[in-house]
Amino acid sequence: MDRRVYDDRRSGAERRLSILSAGDQIREALRLLTRVVESGSAQEQEQRTLEAAMLRLRFALDRLEES
Repeated sequence: MDRRVYDDRRSGAERRLSILSAGDQIREALRLLTRVVESGSAQEQEQRTLEAAMLRLRFALDRLEES
């Protein structure tokens, strides 16, 4: 039962910084996945799985940027 106390809540600026940090993390993950996909080292099934992961990350990034 972890309840936040009013003083523990993050300010709007801190929330935006954490969103930027999350966005940066997603961009880096996309960059790494793109490198693997473009290298052609993944098998066909793995390639489809990686491309699906990239699609989900792009969707998540778009949602973060809309916030």
